[in-house]
Amino acid sequence: MKRIVIGLLLFLLAAPSLSLAAEERDRDTARQIDALMNEALAKYHIPGASLAVVHHGQTVYQESWGTMSDGSAVTADTTFLIGSVSKPLTALAMMMLAEEGKLKLDEPIETYLPWFTYQTDSGKSITVRHLLEQTSGIGAYDGMKVMDRQDRDREKGIAQAAAELSGVKLSHAPGEAYEYNSGNYLLLGAIVEAVSGQSFSAIMDTRIFSPLGMNHTSADYESAVSKGFVPGYRSWFGKPVKGDGLYDRSGAPYGYMSSSSADLTKFIKFMLYGGELISEQGLKQLRTPPESNRRYGLGWHFPRSGEKYPYHTGATPLAAVHYARARSGRCFIDE
Repeated sequence: MKRIVIGLLLFLLAAPSLSLAAEERDRDTARQIDALMNEALAKYHIPGASLAVVHHGQTVYQESWGTMSDGSAVTADTTFLIGSVSKPLTALAMMMLAEEGKLKLDEPIETYLPWFTYQTDSGKSITVRHLLEQTSGIGAYDGMKVMDRQDRDREKGIAQAAAELSGVKLSHAPGEAYEYNSGNYLLLGAIVEAVSGQSFSAIMDTRIFSPLGMNHTSADYESAVSKGFVPGYRSWFGKPVKGDGLYDRSGAPYGYMSSSSADLTKFIKFMLYGGELISEQGLKQLRTPPESNRRYGLGWHFPRSGEKYPYHTGATPLAAVHYARARSGRCFIDE
């Protein structure tokens, strides 16, 4: 009994110093991040930025700098176009629909888009999984021809752009080679609409954004503007100038969702620890590296060598690169 009391006393005496040491370590880490960001903001003439770091399920760093193009101060809730960080969110929607039995990942895409055609010398069909893993055989140049456009219809933009891609000649047999191409995720967006009977933005809002509490995240222009989205900047000879507000109404599945650093931390935490949206098995599939040493899984990049963790970066033609990261840097899941 005496040993227990002595042990407890020693612990109580040591606990304050341990707590102070941890606090000092956290402050030192924050100072290093502050220094790194201030250096980057100055070096690259970045007018506004927001950074959040998640570690062991907690947001351990949250800071914002500068202003938006309308002069408003950047905060944790400021909305930015997140570029290709949209792709992991689209992949999550596909996994949800697959678990509900509305689609199968290894089913040919013509099952869901019977009007979409492609030319190939192979007898293989493009599957939903091929689109997710960027191995459909659709060339990056062909995808670029139908994206980043402002002339899309508000209601039918995704189907319109997908129809323009129809008839494409494949550069590889489906499943044969990795070739990063946002056109793959455009087609996934069209599949979401086809199997759900709803708009892509409605599915994302009601099934993912709202349940996760991502209240400043949108998958359509009107909703984004209502949540504070303003045109970003572009670089002109290394200096930031206000952009013209390019927004592709067909682009949400691959690069035109808008979100905030605070909202992306909620998505990161879901990817780390799960929730009610999908099963543990479904979440595991999203986080599993692809086979055959390929670099892209179900909506996520993976390092070519070393530790295999999922990550994603994103940019749009007239927007700065945006990152969301669990621990420090890109949209990065490693806990």
